[in-house]
Amino acid sequence: MSRLKSVWGPWGPLAKGVQKEVDDYLATKPGMEGRSEAQYRAGVAAYCEVRPDDATNPEWPMIEKNARAHFTQVASGTKYAGAAQAWLLNMDLMNAGENRESVLPKIRNFTETYKNDEQAMNIAAAFFQDDVVASLWPLPIEATDIDGKPVSLDQYKGHVVLVDFWATWCGPCRAELPHVMAAYDKLHDKGFDILSISLDYADKTTPEQYREWITDKGMNKWRHVYDQKDWDGPLVKEYLVRGIPNPVLINRDGSLAAMGEGLRGENLEKTIEDALAKKGV
Repeated sequence: MSRLKSVWGPWGPLAKGVQKEVDDYLATKPGMEGRSEAQYRAGVAAYCEVRPDDATNPEWPMIEKNARAHFTQVASGTKYAGAAQAWLLNMDLMNAGENRESVLPKIRNFTETYKNDEQAMNIAAAFFQDDVVASLWPLPIEATDIDGKPVSLDQYKGHVVLVDFWATWCGPCRAELPHVMAAYDKLHDKGFDILSISLDYADKTTPEQYREWITDKGMNKWRHVYDQKDWDGPLVKEYLVRGIPNPVLINRDGSLAAMGEGLRGENLEKTIEDALAKKGV
């Protein structure tokens, strides 16, 4: 039952049904692995019954208490251990509010421990991808562009650069293009640049077709990486990309400037301008 609903919205009464099924299952005294999976799914259900946006929700204390009671019973070393830790970290971040940096050491330790655990990383990406990237920064970029030339972030030192994970097939990515191109045209001469990382599929888009597409749209003003590995590309994994568009803004000195909503739509240009205006970077 806990597989029927996404973690993105409230489950309502379904959550109670999941928790009852868990209680009934636990009464059969399953082994450690089964017991841990049951506790994990009950924790997800407890959290998603209301699915609070932040810790100011009046129901948050009870939601957190119930969810933690389940997630903390997921045994270390079992299949769902990393995912349970990701949920617990998400709750830590919600409690931290604007003081998210205080949780970064725990996030860094979590990422180093579970970076090869796809389930754990999927939960982390859903709730706190920005914090994972920030905890591990600097993250390198070593790739080859569509012209066969090597690409690295060192080549962009002194510039504010938008590393934009996207694909030609992605509707939301296309919707962002007018904002991306307007920002480039307005701010490139002031020190702004773009590096596009394509997640296009090799069996659907050849490099020649990709080049033709970006040329037709006027996107060939900046460099592009298309390794034809889509979601399995090394940069996609390094940056914990689980959805696109996934923009990352980097300061002139190579430090992380911004990720996420601040780089979408009408927010993009102002965020770039703020990065360009920073003194000492």
